[in-house]
Amino acid sequence: MTGLPTLSSVSGGFVVCLDSAPNVCLFDNVGHLKAMYGGRPTPIHSAVHVAVTDAGFLLILDADHQRIVMLDMELNHVVDVVAADHSLIEPRRLCWDDVNSRLFVSEAAGNVVVFELQP
Repeated sequence: MTGLPTLSSVSGGFVVCLDSAPNVCLFDNVGHLKAMYGGRPTPIHSAVHVAVTDAGFLLILDADHQRIVMLDMELNHVVDVVAADHSLIEPRRLCWDDVNSRLFVSEAAGNVVVFELQP
């Protein structure tokens, strides 16, 4: 999947997701690069969307692998939130509901898949 970069503001800066390496870039408020994640040897290939939790974690949609990974604010891999074997079909966008700990994932066919995550 090829697409435009996605952007989300985070405390102290902003994060940009790209569908080529480095896939996730963290910048401070004035635009200086603070951290990068993606490409080899990291386990992410095509970061096409991001959601930010109130706890400060980044949920990254890796479209090519059809999974969602969680990174901390230093861009360290925490966990695969939705594994590739979960049968997401061409996922496109994420929306995080902090109040109910739910992750909404839209797919290309128009479906929305909802995951309830443990806080």
